[in-house]
Amino acid sequence: MHIPLLKKRGIIKDERDLLDNPCLNIKIGTEILYNHFSRCGVTWQCLGTYNAGFAMDNQKKRQQYAPKYILYIPGLMN
Repeated sequence: MHIPLLKKRGIIKDERDLLDNPCLNIKIGTEILYNHFSRCGVTWQCLGTYNAGFAMDNQKKRQQYAPKYILYIPGLMN
């Protein structure tokens, strides 16, 4: 989903760029997560949008994704 936009913005030429450059990968991932939190708030539900997107029919996927990170982000609350 993000790869075409990253290519259009000239940030990457190929999706391998993100795999081969861990610093770029972290920077882009952080930017995407920041944009999600800015859009829907800092909640577990919003964290799930990072993986499953905002579509209403992806609610279950969001709920399954977010708890995997509960140990890594102890301050994040609903």
